[in-house]
Amino acid sequence: MITIEKLSPHHERRSFDCGVEELNSYLQRYSSQHERKGIGRTYVAVNEGDIRVLGYYTISSSAVAFDLVPENLPRHPVPVALVSRLAVDHTARRQRLGETLLVHALRSAQRAAKIVGIYAVVVDALDEPARSFYLKYGFEELTDDRLHLYLSMKAIERLALE
Repeated sequence: MITIEKLSPHHERRSFDCGVEELNSYLQRYSSQHERKGIGRTYVAVNEGDIRVLGYYTISSSAVAFDLVPENLPRHPVPVALVSRLAVDHTARRQRLGETLLVHALRSAQRAAKIVGIYAVVVDALDEPARSFYLKYGFEELTDDRLHLYLSMKAIERLALE
């Protein structure tokens, strides 16, 4: 059974390989630093009782310019939760682990939005296949780039996150 846990030093990250060096490198070299500095929180998927990372995502607070959101909003920066990275090891593909991680991230953002203002979850899709992945879950384009996507908290509330 897969569990999702907050990244800790005991997790084995060295062998993680999603096929994208930038995402591998972040997990292996920078995620712990960002955790310690409070820049981002990384959550990892592991088999229950195991320490080898099968997938991960990083989430942080951010803001986007009001004019990037194709909705009528006040003319102020829009507070968002940023899922800055989401990746699955090649050995765990085709198990819907990406979906499991995304749902966990959306639930985390929902919980945070009950405490602080968060209008949406934002992602920067790495490429067209990643864009297609997010679009399946209702993400929409921001106005600056077709790979810059968002899903409003109202839309997240309507999703059946199971």
